[in-house]
Amino acid sequence: MTQTVGDFSAARQPVRAASPPTARVVRIVELLAGAEQPSMTLAEIVRQTSMSRATAHAVVSELVECGWLIRDPSAGTFAVGPAFVGLVRNADDADHLVRWAASAARELCDRFAVPCFVARRTSADAVTLASHAFPPHLA
Repeated sequence: MTQTVGDFSAARQPVRAASPPTARVVRIVELLAGAEQPSMTLAEIVRQTSMSRATAHAVVSELVECGWLIRDPSAGTFAVGPAFVGLVRNADDADHLVRWAASAARELCDRFAVPCFVARRTSADAVTLASHAFPPHLA
């Protein structure tokens, strides 16, 4: 079933990954890109993902090699790397819906002299501010 706005049903059945190796990579990237854990040791990644140490090590090593993760040798932790940050920024710039909506928010702000914002529902319990506009008298 295709997910649409408002289709965040808690009753959804777990779906078997079409590509388990890819799912493992995504799981580690999402874990380290989350706001709760800015960096983690390999042991923490293994615990959080239930992967074997060898599998987690192989995935993390490849992500470090391509710059999606960096390793802090003094703390022994891994965090999101510069190549991943660059990718996210490029994806954000390519977000045509937000660009269009931000333009509409600016027009509304200018026309009615009220603050406007664009928010995006990113999960069942999260909304992210994507853009905002303030009239000059409030800025």
